[in-house]
Amino acid sequence: MTDAKIFKRGPIPVYYQIMQIIRSQIVSGHYPPNSRLPTEEEYAKGFKVSRQTIRLALQHLVNENMIERHAGRGSFVCAKPNAQTWLARDIDDFINESVACRREILSKEIVNAEDWPEAAAIFKPKQKLYLLRIRRHLAESVQSLAFGFVPLELARKIPSHMFKKRVVGQLIEQYCHVRSQRMEVSFSAELADYKAVELLGLRPGEPVVVFERIAFGNDDSVIQFTRSLYRPDRRPQRLELLRRTGPEDQRFMEAFALRDIAVSEPGVG
Repeated sequence: MTDAKIFKRGPIPVYYQIMQIIRSQIVSGHYPPNSRLPTEEEYAKGFKVSRQTIRLALQHLVNENMIERHAGRGSFVCAKPNAQTWLARDIDDFINESVACRREILSKEIVNAEDWPEAAAIFKPKQKLYLLRIRRHLAESVQSLAFGFVPLELARKIPSHMFKKRVVGQLIEQYCHVRSQRMEVSFSAELADYKAVELLGLRPGEPVVVFERIAFGNDDSVIQFTRSLYRPDRRPQRLELLRRTGPEDQRFMEAFALRDIAVSEPGVG
């Protein structure tokens, strides 16, 4: 059912980890639209958790409009899973984020980092890079224009035809055996230039959302840099932040417990 591991003694709730795993499988296409998911019993057996834990994870996916649940029939992926809004939880979410979009490869070429100001600030000036220009579509609408830079020594290990089928982050992991261990993500806004006007269907001077993502490998070297220009009306965002627990959280809760006891005690008079 899945090779992903969950950590029952970690800071992230078990149901939350399971929800992430199932959601990533939907976004990556492992479970396509309208397909039936495993039963609660199958999930519980596979993850070695209670059915209540599975039920909670699935309910969160229902709330996200990722799946539908029907009494007596089971759980099914929605006909149009909610790919426009995603929750930023871990690196896998960022790697899989654009899978549900239709990707159109506009061009592929070898460039020097120094010829691209944004890339020159991240890679070595003389470094050879593989540049992909990708236009993404949601339903029938153009959503974004992406410029993806990958070190040439990594790109050469990836079959060229695979770039049309899977996102670059997944391909680097599969063919180069290099995993993203850290990412830096930034958002900004700028006015549409000729590229955005022509390829995103905007008017000159209209605003675009700029999303830049730098992925670092095991040795902290840059393995991918992506600069994406999004139409602002087609890039809704929702972020969910989860506090990691630690010793200070236990002290915090104990302090509140003591305060509550003090408040509940009758006054002496």
